[in-house]
Amino acid sequence: MAVRESLTFVAKTSYKRLDFFLKQMGISRRLITTLKYIECLRINHQSATTIQPVFPGDTVTLLFPREAILSCEPEVGEINVVYEDEDILAVNKPYGIATHPALGTKNGTLGNFVSHYYQAQGCPLPFRPVSRLDKETSGILLIAKHSLSHHSLSEQQKNGSFQKKYLALAEGIFQKKTGDLIYPIARESETSLRRVVRADGKPAQTRYCVLEENEQASLLELQLFSGRTHQIRVHLSHIGHPVVGDRIYGTPSDRLYLHSHTIRFFHPVTGQEMELSAPCDFNLSQIENEELKL
Repeated sequence: MAVRESLTFVAKTSYKRLDFFLKQMGISRRLITTLKYIECLRINHQSATTIQPVFPGDTVTLLFPREAILSCEPEVGEINVVYEDEDILAVNKPYGIATHPALGTKNGTLGNFVSHYYQAQGCPLPFRPVSRLDKETSGILLIAKHSLSHHSLSEQQKNGSFQKKYLALAEGIFQKKTGDLIYPIARESETSLRRVVRADGKPAQTRYCVLEENEQASLLELQLFSGRTHQIRVHLSHIGHPVVGDRIYGTPSDRLYLHSHTIRFFHPVTGQEMELSAPCDFNLSQIENEELKL
């Protein structure tokens, strides 16, 4: 397993200070400060400080020391790798597996399994998911291998350039086959896991498109334009079409039929636009065959 150890830029114009140049290259202030204090900044292969000038043709290098720290206890478990390079790892998370350890769920999470995957290949690293999926939600999940990747991808989520599309089986037939659900979402109470649509909630937008339907349910493609907890589940329940199998917002079943299908983003180092998908393991025929009782 490859993990990036350095990043190099060649300056095309002059900069008064190295940190000005690095910010222009998209490097965060926090990362610049961290690399400065551990003396991992180089200009023309010589140790450099952030106040040094940069001239045209200079080679600027950032060194990434091997972190060699596991943030989750390694545990043997299946990892379905969708894509991997020296900066990112994308996996297809099964339903029923939590993203990372938390109160009441310290083992058997994706974080435990990925930590074992890292360790088995001689590259112990912190587990850095760029986002998270609910335990009941399956699908693609992106993981950063180092702090530069994590910062870049987190910023993309904040500015809206990181796109997510989901597939879901929703109860009933939609009169409008496409639409935008724009409803603010708030926590039902301070101690409740449940979320509700409420005027004092945070803005949230979900776009849906009906792909297939039968008398009982609809197969939807959904795109998120915000990242609120349980957003798809809350919005669909609010309009009377909860996700099939939703024990919190709908009718419990053998599983929640919600899958993170596709993500689009810019590679955190190369800047290349990427689209990654994870195959979905459910379809509308499961309703038609009466495997699910609504």
